[in-house]
Amino acid sequence: MVGRLFIFWLIPLTTLSCWGQTVRLETNSTKIAVGERIEIKVISDVNGSIEIKTPTTFHYGTTEQSSMQQQLHHSGKLTIELGYLRDGYFDSPGTYVLGPATLKSGRKVITSNTITVEVSKVPSNSNSGIMEYSRQDLQKAAFGVINPNKLKIYEGEPLVLESKVLARVGLDNMNRYLAYTIDGSLSSHELGNPEQIKSSSERIMGMDWSTYTFDRKVIFFSKKGSYKVKPFKINVQSNFSYLTVQSNSPKIEVLSLPENKPKNFSGIIGDIAMTLNVKTKPAKKGEMLTFSLDLEGKGNIQNALVPIVKVPKGWKEYTEPKSSSRYTFTDYGAEGKLTFEYCYQCTTDEPTNWEPIKMSYFDPSIGKYKTLESDSIIFNELVASGGQNDKTTQGAAGSEKTSLVQNAPINEDSDSILKNPILWLTLSAIIALAFFIGMIGRPKFRKRMVMPAHDNKTFVATWNLVEETLDEAEKAIELGENNSAIQYLENSICKAMSIKLNIDHRGLSSESITQSFIGTSTNFDLNTKINDFFLQAQFHRYGTGITNDDLMKLRILAKDLLKLLKM
Repeated sequence: MVGRLFIFWLIPLTTLSCWGQTVRLETNSTKIAVGERIEIKVISDVNGSIEIKTPTTFHYGTTEQSSMQQQLHHSGKLTIELGYLRDGYFDSPGTYVLGPATLKSGRKVITSNTITVEVSKVPSNSNSGIMEYSRQDLQKAAFGVINPNKLKIYEGEPLVLESKVLARVGLDNMNRYLAYTIDGSLSSHELGNPEQIKSSSERIMGMDWSTYTFDRKVIFFSKKGSYKVKPFKINVQSNFSYLTVQSNSPKIEVLSLPENKPKNFSGIIGDIAMTLNVKTKPAKKGEMLTFSLDLEGKGNIQNALVPIVKVPKGWKEYTEPKSSSRYTFTDYGAEGKLTFEYCYQCTTDEPTNWEPIKMSYFDPSIGKYKTLESDSIIFNELVASGGQNDKTTQGAAGSEKTSLVQNAPINEDSDSILKNPILWLTLSAIIALAFFIGMIGRPKFRKRMVMPAHDNKTFVATWNLVEETLDEAEKAIELGENNSAIQYLENSICKAMSIKLNIDHRGLSSESITQSFIGTSTNFDLNTKINDFFLQAQFHRYGTGITNDDLMKLRILAKDLLKLLKM
């Protein structure tokens, strides 16, 4: 009872301790050159006066914007996000800390995080920032702008584009949007909700403008060249007056990667880190060595190649490498984690050591290739340390368990404390008491114990589970529960895509699964239908309702998608 009462009070106390306002500091880049523009943004859920701590080498620019964004979550909760944007530049190279940002609201003072920025001497190829507005545009009542975060990028480097409308007065409505397009070999991914319009204000040449930002995408170019972004068109309305707005047409220059590509180049353009995880280590001939390489970071990681490992003598590949991924598309490209699993069989009497695994990627912020190096896989410490013969100098932390067992002296008459029977009886009594208390506190323990043991393989849904979810949608349609039916249809599509991706769908949002699938799929028609399905489902969920005809069309589209995904 004491344990249960403690847990009962722990939950509300933990909830109360996490309650409160938050302030977050963000930048559009952490690696820039001297004189290059950087954006500093403060995001909060409470209003107040803001101060940002900056080094003396930082100088503010002319941009100063404030914004407010409302978002309705699936749970029905409405959240408000306030934003404050400033720009500036550094006048000398070095490593600097921006922040913290301090927000004062009444008597409360809330402090944000800090961000470390590396400033180099060499100008980068990025020409980031909001497009310059022409005098001709500033004389209009409203005008449109396609705003790229860079004008020069490397092939494979992510480019962020967004549509923006500026008006001298507040707008009542915007419709008939004809999106911007780019011809060429590229792939694009939505950032956030494509239907959402973010409003803010901007002061230009002493005049206040209402700004509306929407249709944000991250784009990857696969070939070098010059690409022209075709303008967007949109109708805007203010006080029953209508106006057709057309944007500019910026040109993006895509540079080829330097020719000195390393042999172990992964194809990644961005910023990543690598970790080696050894799972099983063989002790004799015929046994398996299994390990994984985790690549975590941002860039075009969705297009990463399987890292090539240099296999030493005495080993042979047992199975081909397996890969899994978890990432989402952000302003930095595909951001997340890739895992590559390897399995090799020992072909010699004693396993031989592995040298560090090396892998290279391209860092566009400095325009150079970088090489990552893992730890070594050691079986024989003597060989790894240069053939020392003094075994007594090896500590337990530096030796493998197999070596310790084989080299341990056999002494049956030892007075070691581990052979004390009283100690073992005491430990056994404590363990038995803890086990008994655990059974009382958790009555379902026995049921879990008799369940068959599962291995550590990643859970992946089955097509039977997809069909069961589809059956639930049919039942909801018969009962007239349209919103539940839409949710079941979405779940069935997500489970089908997770099967194709070979990932665990549990705990992942439908948006992240969709982005991961479209990022790896080359079937343009299928990707378009998937996007159409989720857009329609979202529209009906947050719209004024759905008719039976609309629901039947959505049901037919879901079944067609499942057939295509099962092929």
